[in-house]
Amino acid sequence: MNYEPTTLSFLDYLDEKEVWRCAIDDRPAHQDSYNTVMDMACFNQAMKDLPAVFTKEVLVEAIGYEKVQGIPMSNLLARLLERHLGLPIS
Repeated sequence: MNYEPTTLSFLDYLDEKEVWRCAIDDRPAHQDSYNTVMDMACFNQAMKDLPAVFTKEVLVEAIGYEKVQGIPMSNLLARLLERHLGLPIS
């Protein structure tokens, strides 16, 4: 798929990689769905396979976007991206 260098495109990429799972029956879920958990193995693989269009600048923008969302999975994603980029975890 062709991705754009945007935060929302990055979040779509994570959805396609099925990073978000339903905690009840392990079906793919949306990040802000009720009872959503993150599959860390899928997240780690998604970050290894990260398309070049998602530069450090795009990921830093995604961190800022996720921090203002105020939901647990957004906070988790922001911190994991900070760790991935070697930034101080806030």
